[in-house]
Amino acid sequence: EYRREQMRGMQPLICDLMPDGLNALRHRIQTFFTALNAAPTPEAREQARLAFAEQIGEELSPRVFQVLTEADTQALVLGEVLPWMEQRFAGGIVADIRLLLGATGGVIVRNVQGGHETMYTEPQVIPDVRMVQAELGVMLRSLSARSVLARRAAQQIVDMLIAPTLIPNYELTKTRTMEAVEAMEPTVYNVQRGEIVVRQGERVTQEQQLKLQALGQ
Repeated sequence: EYRREQMRGMQPLICDLMPDGLNALRHRIQTFFTALNAAPTPEAREQARLAFAEQIGEELSPRVFQVLTEADTQALVLGEVLPWMEQRFAGGIVADIRLLLGATGGVIVRNVQGGHETMYTEPQVIPDVRMVQAELGVMLRSLSARSVLARRAAQQIVDMLIAPTLIPNYELTKTRTMEAVEAMEPTVYNVQRGEIVVRQGERVTQEQQLKLQALGQ
C-alpha cells in the first residue's frame, strides 16, 4: 500500500491546452474594434461602450474608450501587442498558478487538438493570467514612442479580454493514476525464520519497513 500511495503522489496533473486561445483573443478584440469603428456618432459609441460592458461584466471608462477609437491605439494592439503575446499562448496560460503548485508529480500539458503532450517537472514555469498581464505591462512601458494613454488603453482592453487556455483535467488525471497503480507489479519479500530484519539503532530502509509491516499483520 505504501508503494501505491507513492505511485499516486508521483502522477502528474494533466492540463488540457486549448490551442486557439490567441485566435479567440484576436477575434474578441477585432470584433470590439469593428463595433467601435462602425459607430457614427458619440451617442452610438456610448451605446457600444455600454454594450461591451454588459457583455463582459466590466466597464471601460469613457476616456479609455475614446483612446481605443483612435487608429494609432488599435494599430498598437493589433500590430504589436497580439504578435508579442503569441509566444505566451504557445505553451498555454493557466488561470492561477496556485492550481498547479500542488502537483508534486509535475504537469502534463495535453494539446486537445493535436494530441501531443508536454511534461513540465516544475509547474511554476507555466505562466498564469496575472503573470502575462504583468509581462505585457513591462513590454508596453518599453514602447516609449507610444503615448502613455494608448499604452494604458491597450493594457486594459487585453486585461479584460484575455482568458486562460490551460484547464486542469482532473478526471483524466484520476483515470491515469488508477491505471498506473493497477499496473504495478506486487513486490514480494521473503523473510526467513529467525532473520533479523533490523537492528536496534539502525536506520530503517523502505524494504525493511515493508518487511516489518508484513510481519506485524
